[in-house]
Amino acid sequence: MAQIDDYGRKPKELVNYRQHQKCMNCDHFFSSGTCESVGGNISPDNVCDLWEIRSQEPRYKDKEYFEKEYESNKNKEQ
Repeated sequence: MAQIDDYGRKPKELVNYRQHQKCMNCDHFFSSGTCESVGGNISPDNVCDLWEIRSQEPRYKDKEYFEKEYESNKNKEQ
């Protein structure tokens, strides 16, 4: 089991230390600072245990996104 060192520092395994993983590179992250898996404001420079490598281009919730969503919901209601 990992131990705290003589200087009181925790081992990397204990704190889930990672390199090259940031929310901005995660498949769940939106450029608006939100996440489809975690609530609240999300910093693009942080990371959590749900991180998954981005499998596609960044998803932006812009005017075109909302227009498509609106049309899709409108068609479902008919």
